[in-house]
Amino acid sequence: MALTTAIAVGWGWSLRAGLVLGIAVSVASTVVLIRALAERHALNSPAGRTAVGWLIVEDLMSVLVLVLLPVLAAGQDHGNQLLVGAESGIKAPSENVLLTLALTFGKLAILIVLVFVVGKRLVSWALAQLESTEESEEMFTLAVLVIALGLAVGANVAFGVSYALGAFFAGVIVGGSGAEHRAASDVIPLRDIFGVLFFVSVGMLFDPGVLVRAPGQLLVVVVLIMIAKPLAAGVIALALRQPLRVVLTVSPALAQIGEFSFIVGVMGHELGVLPAGATQLIVGGAIVSIALNPFLMRAADWFGGRFAGQAAKQAEPRLAER
Repeated sequence: MALTTAIAVGWGWSLRAGLVLGIAVSVASTVVLIRALAERHALNSPAGRTAVGWLIVEDLMSVLVLVLLPVLAAGQDHGNQLLVGAESGIKAPSENVLLTLALTFGKLAILIVLVFVVGKRLVSWALAQLESTEESEEMFTLAVLVIALGLAVGANVAFGVSYALGAFFAGVIVGGSGAEHRAASDVIPLRDIFGVLFFVSVGMLFDPGVLVRAPGQLLVVVVLIMIAKPLAAGVIALALRQPLRVVLTVSPALAQIGEFSFIVGVMGHELGVLPAGATQLIVGGAIVSIALNPFLMRAADWFGGRFAGQAAKQAEPRLAER
């Protein structure tokens, strides 16, 4: 994030715009990662659990970003007012940013209490009633969808948070309801369908003209996603004394961006934080990184297998001596 922000400032972007781009570049796609690990039968391995846990933390940080991004945009507006006031000799009230931040976190706190205290008990009771009866599978699936969509829309209308944040809370509630396994098995096909539609929409958002207008910037974004980020993750994993197998799984797995990156980019553009064309850099970087990520994962698997083979050969004489 810091490296991306510094590069964006070097392009002439504002510090806020660079920070938003850095956040978007730093968040990998959980959907892409889970599919890659499932294809390698490594989802439940120690390396796979570490990689999934890493991305869950990134998703949680993205949720915090979705809350703070409107405040960041409001701070930009107040900053402009402060500059105008300084030129005219009038002081603008800088407390407005702190007030906006306080109101945002206040509403978020109320939403969290309602969701996790009231909503969790109500949802758990409702799903338990459906499970205890002989209702059809479609009724249970419909109930889960109503909870997800209802909470997403309700949180947006009543508390002003994004649909993504409301849907995230709905997933957390259903996951702790006691019926999470059945809900997950029913929702997985829908998740795959919406995942396909999501990537179709990503392709529709991409403007090939960015390859002509800003090929250098797009290349830099791709390098940040596919080289800088996995290198940083690898260094951190090695510093935490993780096994090489974990390092070779986590590092290439993070070399892509996805759903939360688009949400952050679109919100940044709608709020006027990101300059024109910035979202195309995010979309282009996502398309290239998702397309090349399987090859990077295979290269890491090959390197890990070859390293393991060499280590086994070196250990054979020692075992023979023993």
